[in-house]
Formats: sequence, structure tokens, C-alpha cells
Amino acid sequence: MITLKHIKYFIIFILISIISWSVIESIIGYFSLYTYSNTLSYDKYSSIESPYNIKNNFSEPFISIHAVYSIEKLKKYFNKYKCFETDIVFYENKFIIAHDNINLDINKNSYLYLDDIFANISSISGGRSDLKYIWLDFKNMNSENYLSILDILINLVAKYNINKSSIIIESPYPSLLQSFLNKGFITSYYFEPVFYEDREKNDLIIKNIIDIVEQYPVDFISCNVKYFSLVNNIFPNMHKNYWFSGSSLQMQLRSLFIRLYVLNQDTTGILILDY
Repeated sequence: MITLKHIKYFIIFILISIISWSVIESIIGYFSLYTYSNTLSYDKYSSIESPYNIKNNFSEPFISIHAVYSIEKLKKYFNKYKCFETDIVFYENKFIIAHDNINLDINKNSYLYLDDIFANISSISGGRSDLKYIWLDFKNMNSENYLSILDILINLVAKYNINKSSIIIESPYPSLLQSFLNKGFITSYYFEPVFYEDREKNDLIIKNIIDIVEQYPVDFISCNVKYFSLVNNIFPNMHKNYWFSGSSLQMQLRSLFIRLYVLNQDTTGILILDY
């Protein structure tokens, strides 16, 4: 027979289990931020800094909503968060909200366009779009189309009265980002290197990355949070944007620690999380 006493003990057991698991996950989360600590020797670093306006405007890190692929999601979180990330495919002079251009067919499918996102941001904010940040991850931007992307984007922000300094353009090619930077957009270098067991090879990779960023300065370094320790060692004076995604209970618990830890770092700009 189940009594109130049994129920009480059961509830206490559940609470202790949750707390214990959270502590374990926090420890795991902490060490997960230092994945590459033993991979590289860290004998190379850059003295380059983020510009003053970035250090000033992002002095207090904040959370961004990941993968805003619908107007419903934009509206749901618009008044709760300052930044919204989405993926863009440039196709036939249009900005399609999509993660990649594989099997992209505008004749068979109905897609959301960046125009729709901008129109709704302008409408919801009452013309105060400068209060929010929009993170644009251009999936297929390259040396052949980046100037077309820039021209169309400039016309688009003017049409919907979007402040260029609230638009973050992300790319793995810092050289392409210079034109966007010169036009007043925020730029972020997508950091996703491939490492090897050989430390000398890794040091060459790091040196090449540092040389590129110093030759083509950007506002931010953006990367998976697993590179947290690495980017902080090689770009100690740059502001960094991180993303952490996962919907499992384990990932959600781990994100609690990562959120608290990463958002308390002086050089963190934005942390992108799934919602």
C-alpha cells in the first residue's frame, strides 16, 4: 500500500537524482569546453582585437535564437531575445531561408524568404529594428556571388528600414566579409578547422587561420562552443560568438552550465541556443 510517506521519499529521491545528475552534467559541460586542450600546443596567438564599437555594444553577452525558419518562431521569441539566427541560400537573386541548396526547387516548394523576415521585424518592432540583431549564415556565398549578395542585401535593408549595424554576416571566408564590413554590416568569421594527431600540422593550421584573420579583420570569431578554449587562446582579444545545439535531455542539462559559464566571459558576444 502506497502511503504519503512513500510518496514523500519518492519525491525526495527524484529531487536528489536530478540535482546529482545536474552536477555531473555541469562537470561534463565544463570539460567539454576544453575539448582541444591537449590537441594543440597553443604557442601561436593573435594580438588582433575586435573594433571598439563591437566591444562596447556587446559588453554584455546575450542569447540568440537558433534556426529561425518561420515567422511563427520569430514572433514567439521576438520580445524575449535580442538576436535571431537563420540560414540563407542565395538562389536566382533571392535570399531563401534554407540550410543548404541540395534539392532546392522553387517551382515545387514554398519557401520563406529573407524579405518576409525583414518585413515582420520592421512591423513587430514598430520601426525600431535597431533594437534586435539578425544573424545571417550565408551557406553558399563565394567569390563569384558575394558582391551580388551585398548589393541585394543593401537594397533589402533600405526597403525595410533595417539598420545595417544590426545585421551579422557570417562566412568561413574573411576576405569576402571585407566588403560587408566596409558597408556597415557586422561580420563574423566562421571558425571550423580540421585537426590532426600531429601537433605540428595543427600549429600550421592555426598559424594560417591567424594570418588570414589579421590580413582580413572581422568583428567576431564564431564557432561551435567545443572550440571555446581554442579560440580564446589564439584570439584572446577578439569577441567570440558560440553556438550550442541539441534537444536531448542530456544536452539540455549540459547547456545550463555552458550558458552560465560562457555568458560570463568578457569576450563572449552572443551564444546561440536551440529553442
